[in-house]
Amino acid sequence: MHELLQALESNTARRVQAAVAQLATRPELPPAVLALGAVAWHRWDPKASAELNNRHHYQECQAIHLGWRAPDDWDAADSIQESLAQLLQRHLPALPERAALLGAARLFNYAYPVDIYIGNGDAGGYSPDCRALWQDFAPWQAWFAAALPLSEALRREWITVAQIFWYHCRWQPDDEHDGTFSEPACAYLLAQAVVLNSAYPIQYYRLYAQRPCSDGGAVPTGGQELTLQSGLGTTYFYYAHFCQYHLQDFDLALAFYRQFLAAEPHCLPDNGFRLFSRDATQRSYPPSTQEALTEMGTLYVRQGQLEAARQAFEQAIAQRPDNFQAPYERLADLLMQQGDLAAALPYLSRKADVCTRARLCDYGWRTTGVPTYLHYDPAAQVRLVVDADQYDFSMSDPSTRVRVYYVGELYKQLADAYFYELYDYQQAAPYYKKYLAYLDDRPKNSPAWLLQRVDAAESQIRLVMDQGDYWQARTLSEKLLRIAPDNGTAPRYLAQIRQRLGY
Repeated sequence: MHELLQALESNTARRVQAAVAQLATRPELPPAVLALGAVAWHRWDPKASAELNNRHHYQECQAIHLGWRAPDDWDAADSIQESLAQLLQRHLPALPERAALLGAARLFNYAYPVDIYIGNGDAGGYSPDCRALWQDFAPWQAWFAAALPLSEALRREWITVAQIFWYHCRWQPDDEHDGTFSEPACAYLLAQAVVLNSAYPIQYYRLYAQRPCSDGGAVPTGGQELTLQSGLGTTYFYYAHFCQYHLQDFDLALAFYRQFLAAEPHCLPDNGFRLFSRDATQRSYPPSTQEALTEMGTLYVRQGQLEAARQAFEQAIAQRPDNFQAPYERLADLLMQQGDLAAALPYLSRKADVCTRARLCDYGWRTTGVPTYLHYDPAAQVRLVVDADQYDFSMSDPSTRVRVYYVGELYKQLADAYFYELYDYQQAAPYYKKYLAYLDDRPKNSPAWLLQRVDAAESQIRLVMDQGDYWQARTLSEKLLRIAPDNGTAPRYLAQIRQRLGY
């Protein structure tokens, strides 16, 4: 039977035909074998194959470029489908039952990602309706689970589909874009996947080694594909993510993050990221050792293990200190919670420096506010997307995978902290200058810009006044009045300056 099943899941038409013929001579077939026959029926569906292969990014899936799904003779597809249909009919004579089994097997053939045009108005979102696929599959899950020990091909497909349901579709709530996310499906498929064996590493979509972000504004599209070390390493990461954010089982999440780190110690982060790519996969930050350590630090903070959290964040930063995802800001937040503001601020400064150098791409624009990956949290209500204007961000597209760190806002936070909290004028001054330069580079036709500009200018004037630099304070006050004639703070400072300088 083992050899017959290997032939059944082969990509060679003659082997499949011979296997089906021999299975047809068996008086009885167990449910697991019938489940594999249903999967094979879909695999040899020429209409489905043509549809999938016309999808641009389907060719980027591991199952395609490693040859899992490349039948050698599509001319034989109709006859193979017919023989498989006869085999299923013999053992499942009731049409509704047979149709339901075929519907369940669709999960392993129709969940693959497609080219996605969210945000451009070109389409309604993800094409695979994962919630519907799961609803068809769930009543038959025991049949397919029983087939896993019998079929290496099904194990590959199961692991792949579990990754797709989480990595690719987790950003969609159940009530949007045709209900593409299914929490029950992720729970079951991932829990089964992490205990399977795989002959080689499974990662449904290509991962790349670090690609530098060019200073010209565009992220290079090429890059060397990342060589994974284990069969299930990235699956451990995905299940840890799921345990963290959906099961709220933090101990289990930490255990699987550790398994991922042990299995994939060289899975370092990639700098490649596009704000508004048509392929949503490019807007998902890939799993990495840096990401795993960052999430572990976050979990330790929630558990009150602050020293363990600090070590995790420091280890994450050390993975690639120049990566825009290095969690400098999380370490800074932790130190501020512990009351050590002076130790925290250099980490925020480092975050600003790294983001300034990592110019990311938004359809060719070089952004002044560098985005950072939105660490997945289904409870979060705020999701940000780059709008038509390269400087504007709006809460509009729930599929977006970024939250924005305006580097200038980091400068303002640093300047205010040094000035108002630590009374370190020397450190505060350059950050106010950087923040004002940042504001000067932004559109000046909004009330928000004027409020930010006035607030920063008032702080800068107070700083130079406290330093005794009255001539600079006079220049800054006069400049403030030019952009905000009704401002009441600048005249008060000018009066103080005239009194002190005696003119």
